[in-house]
Amino acid sequence: MDPTAAEMSLVRVALVDCAGLIGDIIRQAVAAEPDFEVVAEISTTGTADPLLDVRADILVWNNADETHLADRLEVIARRCGARVLATHGDGRSAALWEVVPQRSPLASLSPSTIVEMIRASATHGVSS
Repeated sequence: MDPTAAEMSLVRVALVDCAGLIGDIIRQAVAAEPDFEVVAEISTTGTADPLLDVRADILVWNNADETHLADRLEVIARRCGARVLATHGDGRSAALWEVVPQRSPLASLSPSTIVEMIRASATHGVSS
């Protein structure tokens, strides 16, 4: 069955370690957008790498360890073609990671910043 135009324009979002207050804010911001679809909610606390099977346009990784993220970014991108929006310092800042790898510091974190960065990064050259 062919996907509808609405289905084709959905931004596939995977939420990684979105727990606690900041995780709730991220989840609510994403859920409020009709063109976003949460395709996975992942915890990285286990021994297996749950990110290897994710098919998303963008990963939103709450309180990401940037050293750990940088080491895994190439593998993540090779498997799911995603960029990673990573929050830091209990939501006081965020950065957008790409396969380059390139870190783009962002303004202070808010629900609207989360939505804007997801939409912008998903619509600027992310492969499906």
